[in-house]
Order: sequence, then structure tokens, then C-alpha cells
Amino acid sequence: PSEVLAGTDATGLAATVDLALRSGSLDALEPAGILVHADAARARGLAVGDPVVVPMARGAFRLTVAGVYDRADVTGGLPVTWIVPRSVYTAGFGTDEPDTLVHVATTGPVDAVAARVRDRLRDDFPTVEVRTRAEYRADQVRAVDRYLAVTAALLLPALAIAVLGIANACVLGVITR
Repeated sequence: PSEVLAGTDATGLAATVDLALRSGSLDALEPAGILVHADAARARGLAVGDPVVVPMARGAFRLTVAGVYDRADVTGGLPVTWIVPRSVYTAGFGTDEPDTLVHVATTGPVDAVAARVRDRLRDDFPTVEVRTRAEYRADQVRAVDRYLAVTAALLLPALAIAVLGIANACVLGVITR
């Protein structure tokens, strides 16, 4: 099964994402802790305080379970199984990997804040997309819908060929009798 590992700044995590922490503490994430989704913890028999070895591109890292959480869809679509401190993530994958998702907590209306952030980033970072949680989730749903549409489009001709093959076999069986 596929699992997603995310690196984060532990100090801002609680302010931007509700993990529904079941046990442990976000404070224990730094410097060598790991947050584990409840399903992965249950499957591996992990609890707070247990050591776990996490393989990454630049080697394996021995971390301590700092907490177990229930909410896996912290990105608005991708289920996140493991969360490590940004320093561990950087040591494991390097610094040349760009941020792919940045969460921001707002105090004002979400759409107005998103519009202001878009305006501020437009000139210096024209390829950066700013989305609210609802927009991001809708984008993920559209991607899955496109995938399903392509799959259905490929299955329809296969189904038609199968029906013709069965009909042909039945006709040949009747003719040979």
C-alpha cells in the first residue's frame, strides 16, 4: 500500500491543521519525533514513545513516535500517514525539493485572504497556485473524476468486444450443431 510522508514546521502545525490527535503531543515532534496516522499505528503496533525506522532517499532515520492522529486528509485530498519535522524531511530528501503544499491559517474571510495572497505572489511567483481548502478539495475531486472517466472510456470498447466475442461463440455453437 502507498503511504505519504510529510515534513512540517511543528510550531505552525497546530495553528493550521486539526489532526485530531488521539494520543501524544505535537511538542514532542521536534527534533526527532514522528506523528503516525491511527491506521498505520494499529497495523504496525506502534504507540507513543515507540521507536520507528523511516527509510528516505538519503538513508533511514530512527525516530520516536510523538503522537497518533485520526485525521489523514490534512492536505484536503491526499491521506498523510506519517508526519516528520522539516529538519528530518530535509535530511532525508535534501533541500532541492520544493514545497508542494503550504497551509496558512487566516483570521479574516478565507476568500478575501486568498485573493490578497494571490495578488502579492502574482509578480514574483506566477506559477504558484493559491487555493482555499474548498478549492483544493474540488480540484482533487476533479482529478479523480477525470481518471475515472478515462478508465470508463477504455472499458467501454473492451466490454463491447467481449459482448461480440460471447455472441460470436454462441452463434458458432448453434451453427455447428
